[in-house]
Amino acid sequence: MKNLFFGSLIPLLLLTIHSVKHINIFLVVYFAFYCLHLSGRPFYNISVIQIYHIHRVLECMVLLNFNIFIKCTICILFLICFKAKVCLPPVYAFFTFLALPVCNGYSMYIFNILSTIVLNVCIILFDLPPHRNHIEMYFYIRMTKNYILAFLIWLNSPLSILSLPIIVIVNIIYYYMVEEDEPIDKEYFINEIPSVYPIPLDIKDAVKHCKTAKTLFKKQAI
Repeated sequence: MKNLFFGSLIPLLLLTIHSVKHINIFLVVYFAFYCLHLSGRPFYNISVIQIYHIHRVLECMVLLNFNIFIKCTICILFLICFKAKVCLPPVYAFFTFLALPVCNGYSMYIFNILSTIVLNVCIILFDLPPHRNHIEMYFYIRMTKNYILAFLIWLNSPLSILSLPIIVIVNIIYYYMVEEDEPIDKEYFINEIPSVYPIPLDIKDAVKHCKTAKTLFKKQAI
């Protein structure tokens, strides 16, 4: 599933690279924490759950057209005051709708609204407890969310319309060249996985480097 999922990150990666040109460090920080969260490994003294909370708060802020210092202040306050509640879908919905442009042309505004609604539906589905027989669907929902989020970021960026087909072509080339993934090993899902815990892309690696993952993703002993 890793190779397939990485493809959904390509638009976000390209937009992140472009953001460096405009000194948009916030998007770079968001993408870095997203990658840390996907690894399923703790980072120094920051646990996987804490990394996931930071990632979700940053994702709420990434579409807002606020000063970076205001964004960082809001992130810190939310993480301190609300902790795990930052991952609740209503919080996500509040910030994504707050990020809607006041006026950007009628058609663009409709695109923004529809994309934001679909994005929030993905978040609601993503936050449901994953079932061992539908783990692929869990990742497909996350992939859809990645594409919609990238589209919203692009829609509200200074990039021209010509950049969109370029991003799409790069993505198609990646999927054409990438090797086929191995199926997800469902033996790791004999225990119920809490909805608050993000399933890592490489479960074997996460089990080696994270005590929580080792407890949650246990293979059945024969």
